[in-house]
Amino acid sequence: MLLAVSASANTVSGGFSFFLGIPTDGPKLDLGSGSPDVRWDGSAILPVGEARLLHLGSSPTSGCPWSALACLIDQAANATTDPIPFSKISPGDAIVVVTNGGSTSQIGVNKSGTILNFNYTTYLGSAPGVPFIDQILNNSSLVYSAYPTFPNSGIAPSSLFLITGDYMADPGDPVLQSSAGAGLPLTLNGSSISVTVNGQTVHPALYYTSPHQLAAVLPASTPLGSGTVTVTYRGHVTQSNPIQVVSSAVGINSYNDYFGVVTDAATGGLISYTNSASPGQVVTLWATGLGADPADSDTTLTSTPHAVKTPLQIYVGSQQAAILYQGASPYPGVNQINFAIPTSAPTGCWIPVAAVTEGMIASNVIQIPVNKQGGACIDAGYGMNGSKLALASTAQGFRVGILNVIQYFYQGPGGVQTIGLTAISTLQKYTGSYSWPWVSPAGCLVYHVPNGVPAPVPRLDGGPITVSGPGGSAVLPAPPSAAVGDFTGAISAGDIYTFNGQGGSDVGPVSATLKFAGPLMTWTNPADAASIDRSKGLRVTWTGGAPGSFVNILGGTGSSFFPNFFCTAPAEAGEFTVPAYVLSNFSTAPVTTTVQYTFYSPLLVSGLDTAVASGTIYLGTVTSAVK
Repeated sequence: MLLAVSASANTVSGGFSFFLGIPTDGPKLDLGSGSPDVRWDGSAILPVGEARLLHLGSSPTSGCPWSALACLIDQAANATTDPIPFSKISPGDAIVVVTNGGSTSQIGVNKSGTILNFNYTTYLGSAPGVPFIDQILNNSSLVYSAYPTFPNSGIAPSSLFLITGDYMADPGDPVLQSSAGAGLPLTLNGSSISVTVNGQTVHPALYYTSPHQLAAVLPASTPLGSGTVTVTYRGHVTQSNPIQVVSSAVGINSYNDYFGVVTDAATGGLISYTNSASPGQVVTLWATGLGADPADSDTTLTSTPHAVKTPLQIYVGSQQAAILYQGASPYPGVNQINFAIPTSAPTGCWIPVAAVTEGMIASNVIQIPVNKQGGACIDAGYGMNGSKLALASTAQGFRVGILNVIQYFYQGPGGVQTIGLTAISTLQKYTGSYSWPWVSPAGCLVYHVPNGVPAPVPRLDGGPITVSGPGGSAVLPAPPSAAVGDFTGAISAGDIYTFNGQGGSDVGPVSATLKFAGPLMTWTNPADAASIDRSKGLRVTWTGGAPGSFVNILGGTGSSFFPNFFCTAPAEAGEFTVPAYVLSNFSTAPVTTTVQYTFYSPLLVSGLDTAVASGTIYLGTVTSAVK
């Protein structure tokens, strides 16, 4: 048995969607009889028998891509027999399931009122020792190589790419191979790769191997078009997996999830929270995917790399940067792009940077800090600065507190749109790095398919926190309980919400006041979002809102498997245009566009490095046709 779900007919909608990855004999669906692995009892999702669950949440980096078995296997080790209460489930949540039969599965949950919709995928694991390919991705953007939802999918010749799966090489930790001397090998730890396109077969050189992942360089001579990839491991050959070879598909290297690998072109110093780029500074962007580079070796280090003349633009925020060099680096498959930070570039700790080739093929969007004076970045509106953010790399860690009051819309029974009001408490300690997906004002971040799930961030104990407002009061429990309180009614101008708590073992007493000052914001041109021309951008206008507050513009398909974008702009600007390079990440499938108003207030508390209270109102949602 692969996966069976048991549910009460009056609490789960009648439609189930199945997304199948590795071919199986099909999922088993059980609505109350037989031997299920997962049961919905009206108040929680429960594992049955020896089955185990892991609740991944709904952030853009929380789930494994559908059909990404290697990612799921990695997460399955953390699964438990604990139930998942209804109160902890949010729309779009992902849940890993280890079935009674030992298979690994993923459930996607859509929550609307008391109705749950499940999408799930199940897998039949490969026999031990028999290699198989799970997915093929750009090494740096982690975008699938053969998925039509992404205009920037595909692997370009002379690029680094990843193959994930299982039993593809000898056991052991990956060891990066040097391209100096004899260069990168074509066979490593018993593994080799073949790529066939238009009847021509090439053999990519390997940077490293592990049983679950291979990193290689697609040769410059690889033809463009649809083809197949196979891996041979000690005489065993995988199934053929599709690959799309394209002229260019740039992926930018990143760390901390979204922070770009960008260095000072003169010193080689890494741009970081405490070493911001400054307007006019020349920096080097490290990437892959500019396109075929027959002048340089696919396997061997070079001291004289050549330019790759693919049409290219670099954007910092919405500002186009002057490019000084684009092409190969000394290392096979690795591109470097030298450009000057525009003098009019926005400043902040999370300024978006993107590369666009051939007019409309955008890279993944990464972030860098920009400060006019260099040094530590500053994002005053969020109460953040680089010196605080850098604490994540110290023994103390970076301790963050965010309390929210959010007014949102959801589809209730019969499709009726209902206003909901929720309070949320987030008290966390980041160590090693801080990777909350913020974006500085006047910028946009694009989320693509995640290739893994970050380790859970430890929650801090701030004790129970009481939030009070015109609609009543609620207690946000201390962790590990769900920190959500639900209210009724809608927010009006002048409404005041207060947070108060006595503190806990990690955090001192809490006090904050949120006032929704009038006039509240109004989205004035929602009709313009009904049709989006990717080549022109999307202009959003509004009125109202207090100075120092923000407008957020969100778009996507509602699933982390597809691209989604998040933009923010100062409320006093009155308008913002989502750049064409952001929208070029999308195909012509419909996109849901949402506009929201948010503001921040001081949060008085001890034991935290940064603490803010925020209020958010969803102004409206439009289903947008895309061309």
